[in-house]
Amino acid sequence: MTPLQQTNLYSYKDQFNFLINLHKIKKLPNKILLSGKKGIGKSVFALHLVNFIFSENEQHAYSLNENKIDDNNKSYKLINSNSHPNFFLINVKETKKDIDVTQIRKMIDYANKSSFNDMKRFVIIDNVENLNNHAANSLLKILEEPTTNLNFILILDSQKRILKTISSRCVKFDFSLNKQERVKLISLITEDNFYEKLSTDFKNIYLSPKFYFDLHNFFIQNNFDKYNLDIEDFLFFVFENKLFKKNTFLIDHINHLVELYFYKMIIKKIKIEKNFNLFNNLLIDLDNTLKYNLDFEPFFLKFMKIISYER
Repeated sequence: MTPLQQTNLYSYKDQFNFLINLHKIKKLPNKILLSGKKGIGKSVFALHLVNFIFSENEQHAYSLNENKIDDNNKSYKLINSNSHPNFFLINVKETKKDIDVTQIRKMIDYANKSSFNDMKRFVIIDNVENLNNHAANSLLKILEEPTTNLNFILILDSQKRILKTISSRCVKFDFSLNKQERVKLISLITEDNFYEKLSTDFKNIYLSPKFYFDLHNFFIQNNFDKYNLDIEDFLFFVFENKLFKKNTFLIDHINHLVELYFYKMIIKKIKIEKNFNLFNNLLIDLDNTLKYNLDFEPFFLKFMKIISYER
Protein backbone atom coordinates (compact mmCIF):
# COMPACT_ATOMS: atom_id res chain seq x y z
CA MET A 1 0.00 0.00 0.00
CA THR A 2 1.43 3.36 -1.05
CA PRO A 3 1.06 6.56 1.01
CA LEU A 4 -1.56 7.72 -1.52
CA GLN A 5 -3.75 4.73 -0.63
CA GLN A 6 -3.52 4.99 3.15
CA THR A 7 -6.82 6.52 4.23
CA ASN A 8 -6.10 6.21 7.96
CA LEU A 9 -3.73 8.45 9.89
CA TYR A 10 -2.71 6.48 12.96
CA SER A 11 -0.08 8.79 14.44
CA TYR A 12 0.91 12.45 14.83
CA LYS A 13 -2.60 13.62 15.70
CA ASP A 14 -1.33 16.52 17.80
CA GLN A 15 0.85 17.76 14.95
CA PHE A 16 -2.04 17.30 12.53
CA ASN A 17 -4.46 19.30 14.65
CA PHE A 18 -1.87 22.04 15.11
CA LEU A 19 -1.47 22.50 11.34
CA ILE A 20 -5.22 22.27 10.77
CA ASN A 21 -5.74 25.07 13.28
CA LEU A 22 -3.13 27.20 11.52
CA HIS A 23 -4.98 26.60 8.26
CA LYS A 24 -8.30 27.61 9.82
CA ILE A 25 -6.90 30.95 10.99
CA LYS A 26 -5.11 31.43 7.65
CA LYS A 27 -1.64 31.11 9.19
CA LEU A 28 -0.52 27.83 7.58
CA PRO A 29 3.06 28.29 6.29
CA ASN A 30 3.29 28.01 2.53
CA LYS A 31 6.67 26.24 2.72
CA ILE A 32 6.72 23.29 5.12
CA LEU A 33 9.51 20.77 5.71
CA LEU A 34 8.52 17.47 7.36
CA SER A 35 11.67 15.85 8.73
CA GLY A 36 12.10 12.42 10.29
CA LYS A 37 13.41 8.92 9.68
CA LYS A 38 12.31 7.30 6.44
CA GLY A 39 9.20 5.16 6.64
CA ILE A 40 7.55 6.61 9.75
CA GLY A 41 4.51 8.12 8.02
CA LYS A 42 5.49 11.64 6.95
CA SER A 43 4.13 11.22 3.42
CA VAL A 44 0.82 9.87 4.72
CA PHE A 45 0.61 12.84 7.09
CA ALA A 46 1.16 15.32 4.24
CA LEU A 47 -1.48 13.71 2.04
CA HIS A 48 -4.02 13.74 4.87
CA LEU A 49 -3.35 17.43 5.47
CA VAL A 50 -3.90 18.18 1.79
CA ASN A 51 -7.08 16.11 1.67
CA PHE A 52 -8.50 17.90 4.71
CA ILE A 53 -8.00 21.26 3.01
CA PHE A 54 -9.25 20.15 -0.42
CA SER A 55 -12.30 18.32 0.89
CA GLU A 56 -13.59 21.01 3.28
CA ASN A 57 -16.34 22.08 0.87
CA GLU A 58 -16.76 18.76 -0.91
CA GLN A 59 -18.95 15.75 -0.32
CA HIS A 60 -17.37 12.99 1.77
CA ALA A 61 -15.10 15.45 3.54
CA TYR A 62 -12.17 14.44 5.72
CA SER A 63 -13.15 13.03 9.13
CA LEU A 64 -11.17 14.90 11.73
CA ASN A 65 -12.62 12.80 14.55
CA GLU A 66 -11.31 9.59 13.01
CA ASN A 67 -8.36 11.12 11.15
CA LYS A 68 -9.57 9.36 8.07
CA ILE A 69 -9.92 10.14 4.35
CA ASP A 70 -13.21 9.09 2.78
CA ASP A 71 -12.27 7.09 -0.30
CA ASN A 72 -15.44 8.38 -2.01
CA ASN A 73 -14.13 11.93 -1.82
CA LYS A 74 -13.63 13.61 -5.19
CA SER A 75 -10.24 15.15 -4.37
CA TYR A 76 -8.94 11.85 -3.02
CA LYS A 77 -9.89 10.10 -6.26
CA LEU A 78 -8.36 12.84 -8.40
CA ILE A 79 -5.08 12.81 -6.48
CA ASN A 80 -4.86 9.03 -6.76
CA SER A 81 -5.39 9.22 -10.51
CA ASN A 82 -2.82 12.04 -10.77
CA SER A 83 -5.41 14.40 -12.23
CA HIS A 84 -6.15 16.93 -9.47
CA PRO A 85 -5.71 20.43 -10.96
CA ASN A 86 -4.36 21.89 -7.71
CA PHE A 87 -1.98 19.12 -6.71
CA PHE A 88 1.50 18.24 -7.95
CA LEU A 89 3.56 15.34 -6.58
CA ILE A 90 7.28 14.87 -7.16
CA ASN A 91 9.18 11.75 -6.16
CA VAL A 92 12.08 9.67 -7.42
CA LYS A 93 10.99 7.79 -10.53
CA GLU A 94 11.26 4.00 -10.42
CA THR A 95 14.03 3.89 -13.01
CA LYS A 96 16.00 6.78 -11.48
CA LYS A 97 18.21 7.34 -8.44
CA ASP A 98 17.45 11.01 -7.96
CA ILE A 99 14.97 13.78 -8.68
CA ASP A 100 16.20 15.59 -11.77
CA VAL A 101 15.81 19.14 -12.99
CA THR A 102 13.23 18.14 -15.63
CA GLN A 103 10.79 17.19 -12.87
CA ILE A 104 11.28 20.54 -11.15
CA ARG A 105 10.85 22.45 -14.43
CA LYS A 106 7.53 20.69 -15.04
CA MET A 107 6.44 21.70 -11.56
CA ILE A 108 7.44 25.33 -12.24
CA ASP A 109 5.37 25.31 -15.45
CA TYR A 110 2.46 24.04 -13.37
CA ALA A 111 3.09 26.69 -10.71
CA ASN A 112 2.95 29.50 -13.26
CA LYS A 113 -0.62 28.58 -14.21
CA SER A 114 -3.66 29.89 -12.39
CA SER A 115 -5.13 27.72 -9.67
CA PHE A 116 -8.48 26.03 -10.24
CA ASN A 117 -11.32 27.95 -8.51
CA ASP A 118 -8.69 30.17 -6.84
CA MET A 119 -8.09 27.40 -4.29
CA LYS A 120 -4.83 26.57 -2.57
CA ARG A 121 -2.43 24.53 -4.66
CA PHE A 122 -0.05 22.03 -3.13
CA VAL A 123 3.28 20.71 -4.34
CA ILE A 124 4.57 17.73 -2.37
CA ILE A 125 8.18 16.75 -2.94
CA ASP A 126 8.77 13.36 -1.34
CA ASN A 127 12.32 12.19 -0.65
CA VAL A 128 13.53 15.75 -1.18
CA GLU A 129 17.02 14.62 -0.11
CA ASN A 130 17.29 12.95 -3.53
CA LEU A 131 17.24 16.20 -5.49
CA ASN A 132 20.32 16.41 -7.69
CA ASN A 133 22.25 19.68 -7.71
CA HIS A 134 20.53 21.16 -10.76
CA ALA A 135 17.10 20.24 -9.42
CA ALA A 136 17.88 21.67 -5.97
CA ASN A 137 19.04 24.99 -7.40
CA SER A 138 16.00 25.19 -9.66
CA LEU A 139 13.67 24.49 -6.72
CA LEU A 140 15.39 27.16 -4.64
CA LYS A 141 14.41 29.87 -7.10
CA ILE A 142 10.67 29.20 -6.86
CA LEU A 143 10.82 28.71 -3.08
CA GLU A 144 12.17 32.25 -2.81
CA GLU A 145 9.20 33.72 -4.65
CA PRO A 146 6.27 31.25 -4.78
CA THR A 147 3.24 32.26 -6.83
CA THR A 148 -0.16 33.05 -5.31
CA ASN A 149 -1.90 30.22 -3.44
CA LEU A 150 1.06 27.90 -4.00
CA ASN A 151 2.08 25.75 -1.02
CA PHE A 152 5.08 23.46 -0.72
CA ILE A 153 5.42 20.41 1.51
CA LEU A 154 8.91 18.92 1.40
CA ILE A 155 9.44 15.49 2.96
CA LEU A 156 12.95 14.77 4.22
CA ASP A 157 14.73 11.70 5.52
CA SER A 158 16.38 13.26 8.58
CA GLN A 159 19.39 10.96 8.17
CA LYS A 160 20.16 12.69 4.87
CA ARG A 161 20.92 16.30 3.97
CA ILE A 162 19.53 18.99 1.70
CA LEU A 163 20.81 22.44 0.84
CA LYS A 164 20.66 24.75 3.85
CA THR A 165 19.31 27.44 1.55
CA ILE A 166 16.27 25.20 0.90
CA SER A 167 15.64 24.17 4.51
CA SER A 168 16.08 27.75 5.76
CA ARG A 169 13.19 28.90 3.57
CA CYS A 170 10.80 26.36 5.09
CA VAL A 171 9.11 25.99 8.46
CA LYS A 172 10.45 22.70 9.77
CA PHE A 173 8.43 20.12 11.69
CA ASP A 174 10.27 17.15 13.21
CA PHE A 175 8.58 13.74 13.30
CA SER A 176 9.52 10.76 15.43
CA LEU A 177 7.96 7.74 17.14
CA ASN A 178 8.88 6.39 20.54
CA LYS A 179 9.02 2.62 21.04
CA GLN A 180 5.43 2.34 22.29
CA GLU A 181 4.04 4.46 19.43
CA ARG A 182 6.08 2.52 16.91
CA VAL A 183 4.88 -0.90 18.08
CA LYS A 184 1.28 0.35 18.19
CA LEU A 185 1.51 1.67 14.64
CA ILE A 186 3.03 -1.58 13.35
CA SER A 187 0.18 -3.53 14.97
CA LEU A 188 -2.39 -1.26 13.33
CA ILE A 189 -0.99 -1.49 9.80
CA THR A 190 -0.33 -5.25 9.91
CA GLU A 191 -2.53 -8.00 11.30
CA ASP A 192 -2.63 -11.22 13.36
CA ASN A 193 -0.20 -9.87 15.99
CA PHE A 194 2.50 -9.98 13.34
CA TYR A 195 5.08 -7.99 15.29
CA GLU A 196 4.64 -10.09 18.43
CA LYS A 197 5.18 -13.30 16.45
CA LEU A 198 8.50 -12.18 15.01
CA SER A 199 11.74 -13.42 16.54
CA THR A 200 13.78 -10.97 18.58
CA ASP A 201 16.23 -10.80 15.66
CA PHE A 202 13.75 -8.56 13.84
CA LYS A 203 12.68 -6.36 16.74
CA ASN A 204 14.97 -3.40 16.34
CA ILE A 205 13.86 0.00 17.60
CA TYR A 206 15.61 1.77 14.73
CA LEU A 207 13.55 0.16 11.98
CA SER A 208 10.55 2.05 10.63
CA PRO A 209 6.94 0.83 10.57
CA LYS A 210 7.22 0.71 6.78
CA PHE A 211 9.86 -2.03 7.05
CA TYR A 212 7.48 -4.19 9.07
CA PHE A 213 4.55 -3.41 6.79
CA ASP A 214 6.62 -4.51 3.77
CA LEU A 215 7.95 -7.56 5.63
CA HIS A 216 4.41 -8.55 6.52
CA ASN A 217 3.38 -8.28 2.85
CA PHE A 218 6.45 -10.27 1.84
CA PHE A 219 5.36 -13.16 4.08
CA ILE A 220 1.81 -13.05 2.70
CA GLN A 221 2.89 -12.89 -0.94
CA ASN A 222 5.16 -15.89 -0.48
CA ASN A 223 2.68 -17.93 1.61
CA PHE A 224 5.13 -17.96 4.44
CA ASP A 225 3.88 -18.22 8.02
CA LYS A 226 7.02 -19.01 10.01
CA TYR A 227 7.27 -15.57 11.52
CA ASN A 228 9.58 -16.58 14.37
CA LEU A 229 12.58 -17.54 12.22
CA ASP A 230 15.90 -16.02 13.17
CA ILE A 231 17.53 -13.66 10.68
CA GLU A 232 19.86 -16.31 9.26
CA ASP A 233 17.09 -18.82 8.55
CA PHE A 234 14.97 -16.10 6.98
CA LEU A 235 17.80 -15.15 4.62
CA PHE A 236 18.43 -18.78 3.73
CA PHE A 237 14.74 -19.14 2.90
CA VAL A 238 15.10 -16.17 0.55
CA PHE A 239 18.27 -17.62 -0.93
CA GLU A 240 16.99 -21.19 -1.41
CA ASN A 241 13.83 -19.97 -3.10
CA LYS A 242 15.79 -17.48 -5.22
CA LEU A 243 13.51 -14.65 -4.11
CA PHE A 244 16.38 -12.18 -4.28
CA LYS A 245 16.14 -12.33 -8.08
CA LYS A 246 12.68 -10.81 -8.30
CA ASN A 247 11.45 -9.43 -5.01
CA THR A 248 11.37 -5.68 -4.48
CA PHE A 249 11.20 -6.09 -0.70
CA LEU A 250 14.76 -7.47 -0.67
CA ILE A 251 16.07 -4.67 -2.86
CA ASP A 252 14.28 -1.95 -0.90
CA HIS A 253 15.29 -3.29 2.53
CA ILE A 254 18.52 -5.23 2.05
CA ASN A 255 20.38 -2.56 4.03
CA HIS A 256 18.09 -3.22 7.00
CA LEU A 257 18.57 -6.98 6.74
CA VAL A 258 22.34 -6.52 6.66
CA GLU A 259 22.10 -4.30 9.73
CA LEU A 260 19.92 -6.82 11.59
CA TYR A 261 22.34 -9.66 10.93
CA PHE A 262 25.48 -7.81 12.00
CA TYR A 263 23.73 -6.18 14.94
CA LYS A 264 22.98 -9.68 16.20
CA MET A 265 26.58 -10.82 15.70
CA ILE A 266 28.02 -7.81 17.49
CA ILE A 267 25.51 -7.99 20.36
CA LYS A 268 26.46 -11.64 20.83
CA LYS A 269 30.10 -10.53 20.84
CA ILE A 270 30.97 -12.88 18.01
CA LYS A 271 34.21 -11.77 16.33
CA ILE A 272 33.29 -8.15 16.93
CA GLU A 273 36.13 -6.48 15.06
CA LYS A 274 35.91 -8.84 12.09
CA ASN A 275 32.12 -8.51 11.82
CA PHE A 276 32.29 -4.75 12.16
CA ASN A 277 34.75 -4.59 9.23
CA LEU A 278 32.62 -6.97 7.15
CA PHE A 279 29.58 -4.84 7.90
CA ASN A 280 31.26 -1.61 6.75
CA ASN A 281 32.62 -3.24 3.60
CA LEU A 282 29.22 -4.66 2.72
CA LEU A 283 27.60 -1.26 3.14
CA ILE A 284 30.15 0.23 0.74
CA ASP A 285 29.41 -2.54 -1.78
CA LEU A 286 25.68 -1.99 -1.37
CA ASP A 287 26.03 1.75 -1.83
CA ASN A 288 27.97 1.21 -5.08
CA THR A 289 25.44 -1.38 -6.27
CA LEU A 290 22.58 1.06 -5.82
CA LYS A 291 24.48 4.16 -6.94
CA TYR A 292 25.60 2.64 -10.25
CA ASN A 293 22.47 0.53 -10.76
CA LEU A 294 24.48 -2.71 -10.76
CA ASP A 295 23.04 -6.21 -10.70
CA PHE A 296 21.75 -6.91 -7.20
CA GLU A 297 22.44 -10.68 -7.27
CA PRO A 298 26.26 -10.61 -6.77
CA PHE A 299 25.86 -8.44 -3.69
CA PHE A 300 23.27 -10.74 -2.14
CA LEU A 301 25.36 -13.84 -2.89
CA LYS A 302 28.36 -12.22 -1.22
CA PHE A 303 26.24 -11.49 1.85
CA MET A 304 24.98 -15.09 1.97
CA LYS A 305 28.53 -16.42 1.64
CA ILE A 306 29.51 -14.49 4.77
CA ILE A 307 26.53 -15.88 6.68
CA SER A 308 27.24 -19.44 5.52
CA TYR A 309 30.85 -19.17 6.60
CA GLU A 310 29.93 -17.89 10.04
CA ARG A 311 27.46 -20.74 10.57
